[in-house]
Amino acid sequence: MAKIKIKRTIPVYSIITDKFRKELEEESLGEIKILEDQMNMVNFQIKQLHTRFGLLANQSTKTAQDQINSSIIELNAKLDQMKAIKESMLASIQELKNKPNGEQIETGILDNYIEVEPGDNLIELFQRPKVILKDNIIQEIIE
Repeated sequence: MAKIKIKRTIPVYSIITDKFRKELEEESLGEIKILEDQMNMVNFQIKQLHTRFGLLANQSTKTAQDQINSSIIELNAKLDQMKAIKESMLASIQELKNKPNGEQIETGILDNYIEVEPGDNLIELFQRPKVILKDNIIQEIIE
């Protein structure tokens, strides 16, 4: 009988503990700090473009002004996206603080290869598996 290997994605769940909560919050706050630094750089670029736009207002062509204005609009859109990501990350931190210890949350995925053959129920093979962690230690593998 013919068999083939296929890749499937397995969700990883973590059991909330005080240690897990602290590590995830520290990691998230570090990522937020990096994001804020990037936001500051974008704000600086926007200010530079506004200054340049002002300097070119009297001596430049409309095309150059339009290009600068277009860049400002793009950077403002990028800044808005970054702000939304930051807000989402802060909301996730707050949500985690409100969850009780012992609850499970999905924290990642793993790829796994399995052999399948005629007669296997593909839906079952893809729905059942999951890995459960507690403080980064595998507690259970549900196949």
